[in-house]
This record gives sequence, structure tokens and C-alpha cells, in this order.
Amino acid sequence: MDNENEVIVDPNNENGEETIETPEEKVEKPKRTPQEELAYFEGRAKRLRKDLGLETEPKPEPKKEESPLKPSELGFAEKAFLQGNDIRGEKEFEIVREYLKTTSLDEIVDENTVVGEIIRGKIKRLRETEATSKAVPKGTKGSTSSPKDSVDYWLKKPFNEVPQEMKVAVNNKRMELEKARQALPPQ
Repeated sequence: MDNENEVIVDPNNENGEETIETPEEKVEKPKRTPQEELAYFEGRAKRLRKDLGLETEPKPEPKKEESPLKPSELGFAEKAFLQGNDIRGEKEFEIVREYLKTTSLDEIVDENTVVGEIIRGKIKRLRETEATSKAVPKGTKGSTSSPKDSVDYWLKKPFNEVPQEMKVAVNNKRMELEKARQALPPQ
């Protein structure tokens, strides 16, 4: 217990005062798990091998950072930029990709440049074509006449021209129409 509080005279102290030092308590480090111990010693061994020139692992060659996108491809950011400039859809992006090989994205969306005007014109024609194709009914292919497999088509024809498989349906429809006419009061 005598060693707990030692009186030390410091020769560098000009006043000749005595200072009392108390020993500091040692803080215990947490114990490592066997896996942590293994990792620690493997790391030390690797550093020692490197210092002694015994390293057997080849150093990885620095890879050239290549852009994951080709110049003519559009990434997420480019597509968002184009959508912000009212260019949407895969077909419209395809038009932009054609010109992206030779011009910048800013020139493409700028309506005051020649390239911008050309692209805007192509996109406008594409949108008009798509709107027109959506407006035309698919089953009729643009014509307003009834298809030949429709009962309505054969109602207007003489009964002897009606194909055999359609005669029953045409006859039933004619009877329905006749009953509907008879139900109406005469004019």
C-alpha cells in the first residue's frame, strides 16, 4: 500500500514542489472470439510476409474503368432527362439513339438546333401515326362494312346466297326483326 501514492520530486520543476502520482488503473480489453483471433493473426502474418518480400499473391492489375453504357445507349439519368423534355416511350428513345452517336443530348432536346427540329418532327409524326392506328377499329381494318362471317352482313343478301353454316343464325335474326316490326303500331 505504500506504493499507491508515491512522492516524486521533479528535477525540472523550478519551484521544488513535490508532486504526487497515483497509478492509473488498467482497463481490460474485451476478449476476442476465436474467429477474431484467427483474422488478427492472419492479417499480421500477411503484413510480415509483405515486409519480408515473401508475398505470394499477385497484385491485382488496375482495371480500366469503362462506362457500362455505349455512347448510343441511354441510361436511367438520360431517360429521365429526355422525359423531362417531353420525349417518352421506347420508340421515341430509339429516334434519339440514332442521333446520339453524333450529337449531344443537349442539342437533341434543344428546339432551336437543326438536329432538335428534325428529332421533334420525327417524334411528332410517330405520335400522329400511333394515334391514328389507335383510332381505327382493329376488326374492320379501316372499312365500315360488316365482315362476311357476321349475321348482319348476310341479312341484306338473298337467302339462297347465305352459306349453309350461317343459314340458321340468319333465319333466327330475320324472325327476331320481323317480330319487332309487328310489335310496333302501324303508322
